[in-house]
Amino acid sequence: MKVLIGVCGGIAAYKAAEVVSKLVQAGCEVDVCMTPQAERFITALTFSALTGRPTQTQEQLSQDSLDQTYAHLYPSTKVDLFVLIPATANTIGSIAHGLGTDPVSNGVLSLKADCKRLYCPAMNTHMWKQVSVQRNCEQLKEDGWIAVGPESGRLACGSMGIGRLADTEIIVEKILQQKS
Repeated sequence: MKVLIGVCGGIAAYKAAEVVSKLVQAGCEVDVCMTPQAERFITALTFSALTGRPTQTQEQLSQDSLDQTYAHLYPSTKVDLFVLIPATANTIGSIAHGLGTDPVSNGVLSLKADCKRLYCPAMNTHMWKQVSVQRNCEQLKEDGWIAVGPESGRLACGSMGIGRLADTEIIVEKILQQKS
């Protein structure tokens, strides 16, 4: 199964590396794209080391191949599953409204119609409970996206409540269920 992981800028971005590693170990072909904000939390080098493949970032300068020249199209048009982890309020909103402003949202706009789509929300409780965020999540659901999480618990900001990224084992299990 070909999987594209879209990593967004939240403290839970480091957990995306664990998910990527487990998918590679399970025999999936994994590519990664990152928002510029995600690069503030974890490096593209981490994902390239885990996948053995280049990671798509905003600063791709080399244009030696079609995949690099048209990075907003490839590997998006070739994958079976797209996973957004951690799905931040900002990126959820961009995707719900069809905006392409970075490698992740551009990648989503380039997915084949039959590509399966998962998103794993992770944000502060107050953000998660915003009417606008819930409206955007409802739009994703209408567009065929499957939500994995969020969970309740202690958040990175120190507060307790819903908004924590789902356990990585649950995310990996849900991804691998999409093979069929």
